[in-house]
Amino acid sequence: MSNIKQVEFFYKNRLKVFPIDRNMISNAPFTPKNYQVKGYLGISPHHFKNLTPEFKVVKSNTDKYYIVVPKEAEFEEVLSSMFSEKNAGSSHNISKGRNIPISVLTYNVSHEAIGGKTNQHSSAHVLGGKCLNTSHNALGHNQCFLNVVYICSHEPHAFVGLQEVDRNIDEVIQTVLQDKHKQKFNIISTRFLSLLYNANIYETIGKPYISQVIQSNGRKAPGRPIIAQLFKHIRGSVPTAVINMHCPHKEYSLRENITHAINKLSNTQVKRVIVMGDFNKEHMYPFEIPPLSFQPAISKSNFQKTGWNLLGEGSASNKLKYNKAVDNVIIAGGNAFEPETWNIPGNMRKLLPSGKSPVTGKRFPTLTSDHSPVATQVLFT
Repeated sequence: MSNIKQVEFFYKNRLKVFPIDRNMISNAPFTPKNYQVKGYLGISPHHFKNLTPEFKVVKSNTDKYYIVVPKEAEFEEVLSSMFSEKNAGSSHNISKGRNIPISVLTYNVSHEAIGGKTNQHSSAHVLGGKCLNTSHNALGHNQCFLNVVYICSHEPHAFVGLQEVDRNIDEVIQTVLQDKHKQKFNIISTRFLSLLYNANIYETIGKPYISQVIQSNGRKAPGRPIIAQLFKHIRGSVPTAVINMHCPHKEYSLRENITHAINKLSNTQVKRVIVMGDFNKEHMYPFEIPPLSFQPAISKSNFQKTGWNLLGEGSASNKLKYNKAVDNVIIAGGNAFEPETWNIPGNMRKLLPSGKSPVTGKRFPTLTSDHSPVATQVLFT
């Protein structure tokens, strides 16, 4: 399969058909009898600048974009228009590692959940107790541990950032990823934090920067690690800085920590950056670290609660208590498509599993972490 066909195949399997609803679409140039809506959530109009006139891009009142095509139009015509020379780049460019979307996952896997810890001082001790009381495999792993492994190995992501790593779960995820997807994954880790990368797609440049997040008072936050590594696509040369961090609850500057990490990695200007982690704050607005412009995957326009389940799963109302968007993926030098969390209906999830867990037979996120995973597709420009 050619590189162009691979990109077309990627999108074709993620385009969804939506019923026409005039309340959903604003200023739509169509009539319900003549048109249907096909669209990929989160793609901006500039990705479709080369659409022929009969194919329209419209914006919903929830700030999502859709392609509107005539019912009688062949779907391949839409793809052909989307992936013309101008729009997708030449096969030469794609062979150089450009314009191919990659998937990224960040997940605070929860000490309490995967370790079955019930210390009353821990915010998720109720969840820890539930996980402790599940059946364990021969290696002593509870069902929450096994669920998290299943979630993280669902797709062969380019990068997986894990926080609160415990009981060698990163190594188990690495093994399952490799066995399931027949691709090589490597790990960069420090205590409680790991960054897995797909070695079939990326290779490292130089050594990683491993430290603790710097607080506003200039001190390093104990127990709040940060990993940064410079990568390049195996068919490209443009460096990409990837940062995984678990931030403190105390005051800190995200900009200063990103700047510090990048400066530790390279003396030259880095144009592509992926920052992921549990930030313990909501970072949902674009920001600048000149000359870079950063865009969060979870923003005010697509707000999704991901963490701070302080009472633990099942306490009181037997429902999850996510109330803050503290987990996120933030991009510079490209676009992050519509992120997936447990807030996204199962039938619309591609990067995260849907339906019932093969471990517990219960629907996700039952018996997982006190945080939601965040997965997104990234397309560098």
